[in-house]
Amino acid sequence: MSSPDPTLALPEGWSSLRELRAGEEGVRVLEAQGPQGRTALKLFPASGRRAARGEAAALRAARHPGLPRLVDEGREPVPWLATAWIDARPLSETGLPDSGPGAALPAFAQLLGALAFLHAR
Repeated sequence: MSSPDPTLALPEGWSSLRELRAGEEGVRVLEAQGPQGRTALKLFPASGRRAARGEAAALRAARHPGLPRLVDEGREPVPWLATAWIDARPLSETGLPDSGPGAALPAFAQLLGALAFLHAR
């Protein structure tokens, strides 16, 4: 995770708190502050309009407690979507990988429940 890039073009009314991920074909994910509060803001390259629309549609249709809720989306200055912030730590920081298989079962059950929901749609 890194500090915000001051040259990054963000949607109006949004500020970057930190970059969470950069990669896949120019997609960047930020922890951001926007009109709806703290969110995960996903910025797509200009060529990613179709991908952004498809992901936003899937998130709108997927109402499940294990999945982030879409809170906003737009096209300027680049295609983007924002999901509700989930205040959680990466699995690698929870101690679960070192606690044995039994300790991880509740977390994996939640993950599998969300995946089953998505695959049933």
